[in-house]
Amino acid sequence: MDVLEAIGRRRMHRSFEPTPVDRDVVDRLVDAAVRAPMAANIPLRRIVVVTDPRVRRTLRQVTPSLIADPPVLIVLCTDLEQAERETGAHGRDISSWIDAGAAAQNAALAALDLGVGVCFARSCNDVAVRVALALPDHVRPDIIVGVGHPARRPSTAPARPAVPIYLDQFGVSRERV
Repeated sequence: MDVLEAIGRRRMHRSFEPTPVDRDVVDRLVDAAVRAPMAANIPLRRIVVVTDPRVRRTLRQVTPSLIADPPVLIVLCTDLEQAERETGAHGRDISSWIDAGAAAQNAALAALDLGVGVCFARSCNDVAVRVALALPDHVRPDIIVGVGHPARRPSTAPARPAVPIYLDQFGVSRERV
């Protein structure tokens, strides 16, 4: 499958089978996330793979946007102290979020190729996530990537809304040119 086809087929799943995900598949998803770009090519990313049902349940309780119950959670985090030291406030507050999104997207595209599905979650209680994962205070949980085998009858994919696209300046419709 080529990249553009994968991008077109990629989706977020809201329902998963309880079947475990092979360790090799999880390792390959983590590797895909690790290979995502990072600001100044400095490894600020930290990754926690969660398979323990108790920890997953806790994370679901403190993450309202994690409506699915995937058997694996990959938590993408940023070492804020290192980010501040190596890249300054911009790297800590902006670039690291962009980098986390790129890592999540890499995992989502790899998941499609590996025959599993993913969902992303961010709306969470950061303090509770830190406690559940024993994260130090200087490590920020950025994105939770749920991984599992999509339910046999997945929810219907929502229609993609039209996105305004402009040419050269905001408000200049690309279609008029």
